[in-house]
This record gives sequence, structure tokens and C-alpha cells, in this order.
Amino acid sequence: MMAQTEIVISAEHGHRPTVEGGVGRVTVAEGGGGSQPVSLAEGAEVIIHPAHGCTCIAHPPRGPRSVARETLLALVALGLAGGCRPQPASPGRDGGVQVTRVDVARPDSPSVNTSPRREERTERWARAWSSEPVDAETLRAMMTEAAQADGYSAGLALGRRAPATELSAIAGTLPPQQLDPFLRGLSGRTLGITMLPSAWRLRWQQDPPSVALATLLGKNAIAVDAAEAPRSESLMLDGDLAHQVAGARSIQNASVPLPSVAALSALHPVVLPLAMRALSARGGVPTSVWLNLIATIGARVHPNPRSWSGAWLSLMDAVPTTDPAVQGALLALEPVVTQVDVQPAGVLAAYRCAVALRLDRIDQGHRTETCATGTDGWRSLAALAERARPPIAPSLVAEQLRNVLVQGSSDPRVVEAVAQAAVLIPVGQARPLLLQIAENRDPGVLAALLEGLIGHLPHARALPPPVLDRLLGAPFELPEAPSLEARLHATELRRALGLPARETPSTVRALQMAAHPDAGGSPVSTLIAPEASGGTWVLETTAGTIRIALRADTAPEALGLLAATTREGTYRQTTFHRVVPGFVAQGGDPRGDGYGGTSRIIPTELSGERFERGAVGIALAGLDTGGTQFFITLTDSPHLDARYPYVGQVISGMNVADRLMTGDQIVSAAVIAP
Repeated sequence: MMAQTEIVISAEHGHRPTVEGGVGRVTVAEGGGGSQPVSLAEGAEVIIHPAHGCTCIAHPPRGPRSVARETLLALVALGLAGGCRPQPASPGRDGGVQVTRVDVARPDSPSVNTSPRREERTERWARAWSSEPVDAETLRAMMTEAAQADGYSAGLALGRRAPATELSAIAGTLPPQQLDPFLRGLSGRTLGITMLPSAWRLRWQQDPPSVALATLLGKNAIAVDAAEAPRSESLMLDGDLAHQVAGARSIQNASVPLPSVAALSALHPVVLPLAMRALSARGGVPTSVWLNLIATIGARVHPNPRSWSGAWLSLMDAVPTTDPAVQGALLALEPVVTQVDVQPAGVLAAYRCAVALRLDRIDQGHRTETCATGTDGWRSLAALAERARPPIAPSLVAEQLRNVLVQGSSDPRVVEAVAQAAVLIPVGQARPLLLQIAENRDPGVLAALLEGLIGHLPHARALPPPVLDRLLGAPFELPEAPSLEARLHATELRRALGLPARETPSTVRALQMAAHPDAGGSPVSTLIAPEASGGTWVLETTAGTIRIALRADTAPEALGLLAATTREGTYRQTTFHRVVPGFVAQGGDPRGDGYGGTSRIIPTELSGERFERGAVGIALAGLDTGGTQFFITLTDSPHLDARYPYVGQVISGMNVADRLMTGDQIVSAAVIAP
């Protein structure tokens, strides 16, 4: 019989955990696999291995009486989840230990050693994370704080949460140096105001330009007078990329004169997609402008697809494809824009399928059927599913989707595309497809289907009650971390259908808030952040090398997971599965479809770092859903501030990040110690 040893693990914020203190208590059985017993009291490190459930693997100690940071995180997660049932020890090179009991103090327990400074800091940024309006008393307190020298977080929160009727008054009371955080908070809002407050007009004329204010001008019907109107074009003609971004975002405003062809042609290829989206949203752009852009950008794609493919795809999305002249110009350039040479093969397949999809929507062609073959053939099937939607007749759409599902039923990425398309056709044609997909138990497929049904409730109600009940419960039968997004959508769908929330204990705040939205929720993290060391993250990609300076203080738990994932080699051969031209390049998902990369639960950590060009953050589907997926911002994106964990900044290779295309791979990744 194996001996029982009881150890106590603790961690003081900012220090390594030791075997003295009082955060958690773990009972283990020593030995395993015929190896010599391991004395944990002497400081052997214990790693909770997700693949082994509750089995631990003992490793040689790194220092006297030290316990790995991963141990504390895993034990806290297991304890909060309600304990750990014994499992056979897994033999390993260094022997094994079997967890027989986990009893970890909950966050509200006095035995948890939290850091008041960190809690206070996180609380400040929590206000900016939320969009819930504040009451009059809170508003006054935030205005007072925002006017102070260190009032950045309050200014950002004011912009996000102040009532629209108070915005002009607030803008007039803030010192000039505190206006920018206020505007960054406002940048994602539609305000309903028609005139620029005087403080904003003054800021619009200053350098460096405020991208947040330019975004506000673009999103709102704010009148711009004759003296301010030329500012947009002058910024676009400026060689500075940040100036161009501000100019491009502002031209969505109908009172800003349409930019000249010269101004549009002068834009950096990273900025052009922003201008395309702004012009499309604005409307009323003369056909001659679109034809000039088609000719100019189309001629640049063939010799340099890495720089210009994003602008070309954005242009194809923006132009009015019902205009016969525009249709003719796009189709005439097909031989040029499709015969590009870009490697690796996965990038070329993704690009060709993206172009084929857009051209097929113009003339109902069949390019998507052959846009990719071999190992990349799934892209062709996914493009076929995305093409199969109105204005094609619903019966034909359903038939096409059935054929795609038959051919690609073994690839979750294809099934996800079919699920997303099926909810767009009438219920009668969609129902057989939905019944088939509802029995799939892949977490990504479940997430895609449930998310689609949230926006199309008649389709959900058309499912037989037993099928719907099984579908809503399916994510909760899977391991929690990989199924977080599916669980979140299942909870949201239950609420949308008027069904009672599923009471499943979870530390994930996104799930808690989705199940009980009226109870309120705070993004404040109460778990202890482990020590993190920063350093430089070097990504060797198929587009080139990107070096990122990591920040140890802004999101230490997210950074710890990133560093551990890098050491394990998990990032190798993962793709940049989502590249939005002029916005972000997102990668790090082992599944390659955006639904993977969460292997353990970590709290979402917020900070006041700006998501300007080159910032690196952790992708989320909700609070506490972050994992290995990360993104690089290609332009200043103020609406992301204090809403995603910030882990670093590109220090070299930003030109490589600009050239990333969907399908590019991470060849290798390494963290170099500071």
C-alpha cells in the first residue's frame, strides 16, 4: 500500500509558491510505476497534467522546498470545481503521484492570500470593461477621478458608461490631457449627437490625431463644419500610418467630403481596408471611384499578394456588386488576381477560396468547388457552404449544404460552416440539416450551431424537444475548458428561449453572468496571479520573424500559459486562422478554427495598456475563456482597451505582421528570458 503524504501549498503574490502557508491542502499517494517513492516534503515539483485527469507527474525540484506555479493554478482550479476523484497513477520517467483529495480554499476564504494593490488596480479597469450605464452618484465620482493626473481608467470608463446626454458636459470639464482616454472609451459607441463639443473640435485639429475621435466621427452623424472638413483628406495624404488611420476612419461621416482618388491611392495597404469599409458604410460613392480603386489595387495584388491581398479582398466586400460596371471590372481582373504566387500552399488555398467565393456571388459561378484540393480541400467545402445562401433558392441551398455535409462530415471546420449557413435558410429546408448537426459532439461544432441558433430562434424551436434538450446539455457533458464557448452559447440560448438556466457550478464568470444576467457581474479577478518573468517571444512564421516584448505585469496568468504553451511546442504548426485586414491577425489555436486553445481555466486580467498598432492580446469569447489564442493589432483599436488581456508589444517584424495572410503558420516559437 502506498504511503499517504499531506502537503500544504501557498503563494504570496509576487513570490514562488512554497510548501509552507495555507492556500490549499492536497493529499497524495506517493510512488507509482515501480519507481522509487518521491518525497514531496523535500520539494519535488508536481504538475497536474490535463491529459491524465487527476494524475500528477513528479519532477526534480528547481529550488529548496519549491512547488511549481502550475501546481498552484491546477489545484486551485480543481478545488473550485469541487474536488478530484482518485485515478490510477500514470507511470512516468520520474515516477508518479496520485491525487486522492483536493481541498482548496475558495476565493472568498480568509485563507486566500490576495494582493490589495492588485485587487484595487483590477477593480479600476473593471469599470472600463463594462458598458452598463452608471448612476448619478457614481458618475460624479468618476468625473472627479478622471480629472486627476492618474485618472486614465476613470476617463476610459466614463467614455464607455456615461449617459449620452451627459457627454458634452463631461468633455468640457476634463483637462486636455485626460480627454484622450475619454474619447477612447467613446470610440465604440453610437452617440446620437449631431455637433462636436468645442473641446472635441479643438482636439480634431491637433497632432498626433486622435484615432478614437476619428472613429467617433465615422460611426456617428456628427456634423463637421467647413473649417474641419479638409482634415480627413490631409491626414490620408500624410505619410505617417497613424495619421492615415485617423483620416480613413473619419471618411465614413457623410459630412466629410469624399476623399480624392489621390488620397485613397496614397494610403498604406494596411490602411486601405479601413477606407474600403468606411466608404461602403457611408454609401453614395460614385461608380468612377470604385472603378479606379479596382484598377489600382487589382494591379498591385499579382506582384505583391502579401501586401495587397487584404486590400483587394476588402475592396471586393465593399463595392456595390449589383452595379454592372463594377461587376464587369471585377470579373475582367479575375485572371490577374487569381494567378498569384504565395506560399505556403495553405495560404494560397485560403486566398484563392476567398476570391472565388466573392466572384461566385457575382455571377453564380462554380469557382469555390475547385478553389482548394488535397489537404486544403476542406477550404473549398467550407467556401461552398458559405456561398450557399440567399439569393440562391432555399431548396437549392439546402441541397448544396447536404452535399457539403456528406463530403466533409469528418472535418469539424466544414460542419461548422454548414451549421452557420443552415440557420440562414427557411426553417423547413434547414430542419433536416440542423437535426443531423445537433447530434455532433465536437465542441467547436456545438459552439457554431448554438451561436447560430441564438440569432434564429424559430430554427431552435423547430427542433423536437428531446433533440433541443440534448443539444443544450451536450456541452456540459464535455470537459469544461475545451467546451467553454459551447457552454456559453448553450446558456445564452436557454435564456433566449425562456428556459431556466442550467445550474452547473463554474468559476467562469462569463457562464455565471450568462446564466444570471440580472445578478450583475464583475470582471475583477480574485485568484492569485503567479509570478511571471516577461522576456521576448520570438515567432518564426511562414511570412517571417516577429519579436514581441512580453509584459510580466499586465496579465501574468495569461502570460504564464503562453510561456508554458511555447515550451511545450504546442504553437508549432498552428495557423493564423483569422486575419482581418487593417484590424488584427489572430492565431495560436491548435484546432485551426477559432474554437480551440483552452486547456485550463484562467481568469481574465485587465489593464490600461492601449491596444495600438502592434499590441498583442489574448482572444476571448467571454470573461475567463482565454487560452492559447492571441492576436496582433495591425492598427490602433481603442475599442479593445481594458477588454482583453494585454501581454506584449511587437518590437520587430511589424512589417511581417502586416503581410500575414489566413493560413500562415507558426513554424516555431520561443520565449527568451529577459
